[in-house]
Amino acid sequence: SFKKAEEQFMLAIKNGDTDGYSQLARLYMKQKQTEKAVSTFEQGVEQNDPESAHQLGHILNRQGKFEKSDEMFAKAIELGDDSVVGCWVESIYNSKRIDKMHFVIELLEKHKPESENMRFDLLYAKILLWNDNLLEAMDIIKKQTNSIRDIYNSDDSEEKYSHKVLSELVEFFLLLIAKKEYDTALDMFSDSNDFDFKTMLKPIYYLLMNELKEDFPMEYLKAGKELTETINDLKEEVEYLRKK
Repeated sequence: SFKKAEEQFMLAIKNGDTDGYSQLARLYMKQKQTEKAVSTFEQGVEQNDPESAHQLGHILNRQGKFEKSDEMFAKAIELGDDSVVGCWVESIYNSKRIDKMHFVIELLEKHKPESENMRFDLLYAKILLWNDNLLEAMDIIKKQTNSIRDIYNSDDSEEKYSHKVLSELVEFFLLLIAKKEYDTALDMFSDSNDFDFKTMLKPIYYLLMNELKEDFPMEYLKAGKELTETINDLKEEVEYLRKK
């Protein structure tokens, strides 16, 4: 019941629970009441709720209001939510804001977690590659090979985390191809590699073979019809990355 849920979140806010603002605003978002959601998030920010600032950052970014989006992500961090860093960096990368390429490097380095964090490392590698720091980016990927293998072979209990990690890896390889770092990509797909990326990232491997069909005229034809649509989608993403 939307009405009852709304009443309970409003009661939480009345009782001084600042989490109520972001929860109520999420409820409005589910109901596609964007204006009410934004207004509620803004009230949450006024009450120093970091989650409200975090979510408002995402909304403003999707609306193309990048300066205001940056302010909200920065506000969330100021209010103690360091988990926002990854979202902020991803929002800048996905919007292809090349004026912020160096800023996101500095942001990641400033907020690097103390303990091992594979998702952070893969994101950092992608941003390093975006900044044309290929060698350091590849060092990170190669150091994470064993962990990537474990994630790939993990059970369903880790499915959501595995999906996010592998998605980050896919984005890295697409950027590698978009930058035409073909030799490096070929090395990663080599049979002599410690891990069989060719099997794990089969559509990306055949996308690479399509890019290099003059050198490997028969290999890309082995993809099969079942991968054609996926490969075409990836090819469009690579073209988008090149344009940006």
